[in-house]
Amino acid sequence: MRDKIVQEQPVFRQPKLLDLSDPELYLSVLDSLTNLLKSRDQILIDTFRQEVSAVIAREALYYLLIETLSCLAETDFATFLWALHHYDADFYIAFKREMAVVASRRLIEHGLIPGKDFSTLPSGGLMVHQTAQAILLESPSALSLQLFREILHVFD
Repeated sequence: MRDKIVQEQPVFRQPKLLDLSDPELYLSVLDSLTNLLKSRDQILIDTFRQEVSAVIAREALYYLLIETLSCLAETDFATFLWALHHYDADFYIAFKREMAVVASRRLIEHGLIPGKDFSTLPSGGLMVHQTAQAILLESPSALSLQLFREILHVFD
Protein backbone atom coordinates (compact mmCIF):
# COMPACT_ATOMS: atom_id res chain seq x y z
CA MET A 1 0.00 0.00 0.00
CA ARG A 2 1.33 3.37 -0.90
CA ASP A 3 1.69 6.06 1.71
CA LYS A 4 -0.49 8.96 0.98
CA ILE A 5 1.30 12.22 0.76
CA VAL A 6 -0.62 14.80 2.66
CA GLN A 7 0.26 18.36 1.96
CA GLU A 8 -0.44 20.65 4.78
CA GLN A 9 -2.24 23.78 3.79
CA PRO A 10 -1.12 26.94 5.49
CA VAL A 11 -3.62 28.18 8.00
CA PHE A 12 -4.48 31.80 7.60
CA ARG A 13 -6.04 33.28 10.63
CA GLN A 14 -8.03 36.42 10.74
CA PRO A 15 -6.15 38.91 12.88
CA LYS A 16 -7.84 39.78 16.14
CA LEU A 17 -9.76 43.04 15.93
CA LEU A 18 -8.78 45.82 18.28
CA ASP A 19 -11.06 46.34 21.25
CA LEU A 20 -11.87 50.01 20.92
CA SER A 21 -13.97 49.98 24.09
CA ASP A 22 -10.69 50.63 25.92
CA PRO A 23 -10.71 54.45 26.23
CA GLU A 24 -6.92 54.74 26.14
CA LEU A 25 -6.65 52.71 22.95
CA TYR A 26 -9.60 54.52 21.38
CA LEU A 27 -8.06 57.94 22.03
CA SER A 28 -4.70 56.71 20.76
CA VAL A 29 -6.24 55.50 17.48
CA LEU A 30 -8.27 58.70 17.19
CA ASP A 31 -5.14 60.81 17.70
CA SER A 32 -3.20 58.75 15.15
CA LEU A 33 -5.99 59.08 12.60
CA THR A 34 -6.19 62.84 13.16
CA ASN A 35 -2.43 63.22 12.64
CA LEU A 36 -2.57 61.00 9.57
CA LEU A 37 -5.28 63.13 7.99
CA LYS A 38 -3.41 66.31 8.87
CA SER A 39 -0.41 64.95 6.95
CA ARG A 40 -2.51 64.88 3.75
CA ASP A 41 -0.15 62.19 2.49
CA GLN A 42 -2.40 60.16 0.17
CA ILE A 43 0.03 57.25 -0.10
CA LEU A 44 0.30 56.98 3.69
CA ILE A 45 -3.48 57.26 4.04
CA ASP A 46 -4.07 54.55 1.42
CA THR A 47 -1.61 52.26 3.22
CA PHE A 48 -3.36 52.95 6.52
CA ARG A 49 -6.76 52.14 4.99
CA GLN A 50 -5.49 48.81 3.69
CA GLU A 51 -3.78 47.79 6.92
CA VAL A 52 -6.38 49.03 9.38
CA SER A 53 -9.16 47.02 7.76
CA ALA A 54 -7.56 43.89 9.23
CA VAL A 55 -7.58 45.13 12.83
CA ILE A 56 -10.52 47.55 13.12
CA ALA A 57 -14.07 46.60 12.21
CA ARG A 58 -15.44 48.60 9.27
CA GLU A 59 -18.27 50.11 11.31
CA ALA A 60 -15.89 51.11 14.12
CA LEU A 61 -13.57 52.76 11.60
CA TYR A 62 -16.52 54.63 10.09
CA TYR A 63 -17.41 56.12 13.48
CA LEU A 64 -13.76 56.90 14.22
CA LEU A 65 -13.65 58.85 10.96
CA ILE A 66 -16.81 60.73 11.84
CA GLU A 67 -15.39 61.70 15.22
CA THR A 68 -12.06 62.68 13.68
CA LEU A 69 -13.79 64.79 11.03
CA SER A 70 -15.94 66.41 13.68
CA CYS A 71 -12.83 67.45 15.61
CA LEU A 72 -11.11 68.66 12.45
CA ALA A 73 -14.18 70.69 11.45
CA GLU A 74 -13.79 72.64 14.69
CA THR A 75 -9.98 72.89 14.81
CA ASP A 76 -8.60 72.67 11.25
CA PHE A 77 -11.31 73.33 8.72
CA ALA A 78 -9.03 73.14 5.66
CA THR A 79 -7.85 69.67 6.66
CA PHE A 80 -11.43 68.66 7.41
CA LEU A 81 -12.48 69.56 3.85
CA TRP A 82 -9.44 67.84 2.37
CA ALA A 83 -10.01 64.66 4.38
CA LEU A 84 -13.72 64.59 3.60
CA HIS A 85 -12.99 64.54 -0.12
CA HIS A 86 -9.77 62.50 -0.19
CA TYR A 87 -9.88 59.81 2.50
CA ASP A 88 -12.06 57.32 0.65
CA ALA A 89 -14.70 57.73 -2.07
CA ASP A 90 -16.93 54.99 -0.61
CA PHE A 91 -16.79 56.61 2.83
CA TYR A 92 -17.69 60.00 1.32
CA ILE A 93 -20.69 58.59 -0.57
CA ALA A 94 -21.95 56.65 2.48
CA PHE A 95 -21.49 59.73 4.64
CA LYS A 96 -23.42 61.92 2.18
CA ARG A 97 -26.27 59.40 2.10
CA GLU A 98 -26.40 59.31 5.89
CA MET A 99 -26.43 63.11 6.03
CA ALA A 100 -29.30 63.16 3.50
CA VAL A 101 -31.30 60.91 5.84
CA VAL A 102 -30.49 63.14 8.83
CA ALA A 103 -31.43 66.25 6.84
CA SER A 104 -34.68 64.66 5.61
CA ARG A 105 -35.71 63.79 9.17
CA ARG A 106 -34.98 67.33 10.31
CA LEU A 107 -37.06 68.78 7.47
CA ILE A 108 -39.97 66.43 8.19
CA GLU A 109 -39.82 67.43 11.87
CA HIS A 110 -40.24 71.04 10.69
CA GLY A 111 -43.37 70.10 8.74
CA LEU A 112 -41.88 69.98 5.25
CA ILE A 113 -43.20 67.38 2.82
CA PRO A 114 -40.93 64.92 0.99
CA GLY A 115 -41.40 65.10 -2.78
CA LYS A 116 -42.83 68.59 -2.51
CA ASP A 117 -40.43 70.65 -0.40
CA PHE A 118 -37.40 68.40 -0.84
CA SER A 119 -36.26 65.20 -2.53
CA THR A 120 -33.35 62.87 -1.88
CA LEU A 121 -30.92 62.01 -4.66
CA PRO A 122 -29.30 58.59 -5.17
CA SER A 123 -25.83 60.10 -4.77
CA GLY A 124 -26.69 61.27 -1.27
CA GLY A 125 -27.68 64.75 -2.28
CA LEU A 126 -30.84 66.59 -1.37
CA MET A 127 -32.90 68.83 -3.67
CA VAL A 128 -34.49 71.52 -1.50
CA HIS A 129 -36.51 74.73 -1.66
CA GLN A 130 -34.96 77.81 -0.07
CA THR A 131 -37.12 77.33 3.03
CA ALA A 132 -35.66 73.86 3.56
CA GLN A 133 -32.16 75.19 2.95
CA ALA A 134 -32.63 77.85 5.63
CA ILE A 135 -33.79 75.24 8.15
CA LEU A 136 -30.77 73.01 7.51
CA LEU A 137 -28.23 75.82 7.54
CA GLU A 138 -29.31 76.80 11.08
CA SER A 139 -27.07 73.95 12.18
CA PRO A 140 -25.25 74.32 15.51
CA SER A 141 -21.98 72.64 14.50
CA ALA A 142 -19.38 73.43 11.85
CA LEU A 143 -19.40 69.77 10.81
CA SER A 144 -23.16 69.60 10.23
CA LEU A 145 -23.21 72.96 8.50
CA GLN A 146 -20.50 71.94 6.03
CA LEU A 147 -22.01 68.52 5.44
CA PHE A 148 -25.42 70.00 4.73
CA ARG A 149 -23.74 72.38 2.25
CA GLU A 150 -22.14 69.33 0.62
CA ILE A 151 -25.48 67.63 -0.06
CA LEU A 152 -27.84 70.55 -0.78
CA HIS A 153 -29.02 71.42 -4.26
CA VAL A 154 -31.42 74.39 -4.09
CA PHE A 155 -34.27 74.86 -6.54
CA ASP A 156 -37.00 77.49 -6.75
